[in-house]
Amino acid sequence: MTPPRESLLGRDNELRAITELITRARSGESRALALIGPAGNGKTALLEEAARRAEAGSPRLEVLRSRGVESEAEVAFAGLLELVRPLVRLMTAMPEPQARALEGAFALKPAEETDRFTVSAATLSVLSLAASEQPLLVVVDDLHWLDPPSAQAILFAARRLSREGIAILLSSRPEQHVTAQLDGISTLEVGALGPEEAATLARTSAADQLTTDQIEAVVR
Repeated sequence: MTPPRESLLGRDNELRAITELITRARSGESRALALIGPAGNGKTALLEEAARRAEAGSPRLEVLRSRGVESEAEVAFAGLLELVRPLVRLMTAMPEPQARALEGAFALKPAEETDRFTVSAATLSVLSLAASEQPLLVVVDDLHWLDPPSAQAILFAARRLSREGIAILLSSRPEQHVTAQLDGISTLEVGALGPEEAATLARTSAADQLTTDQIEAVVR
């Protein structure tokens, strides 16, 4: 039987940091946190647990999601479009140059010359407008594969949060081109499970199929 997400093993530090991030957003504060670790270390499971907690508590946070896709890493603004698509209705309340910049970046209107600074400022504006209606959790998985213009806009917003009620939670592999862009953003290393937690996970997941010796072999 797969263990429930409420009992993610060996992730007490990460879950405390996530809980604090969400609690601050509920009280009207804003913070950003990046979870950094190799592939397979459970970063996506932590993001899913964060989304579950954000939607289950009171007040409920609106969850906006984006995920880097390796095959779309060269498609400008693909990740940002996925994130901001639910908020397109708010563009009419934004300063006109910012609205035009987003509309052009997302091919909603004939494209003008794309000004990345204006797109980045517009990203912060549209998130702030949404948070004025309901606190937000912004979840970005696999930041290392996000197209650079989207990553630039999201990180620009993450570094300039104030008291909007926005929590931004990012995940990435420890790749230099990403970590070099995280100045001003809190980071938390997601390491491998320890031997005891790994053995507990194996027993819980496959107790009827594996012997004690086999579980020890799996952990090794």
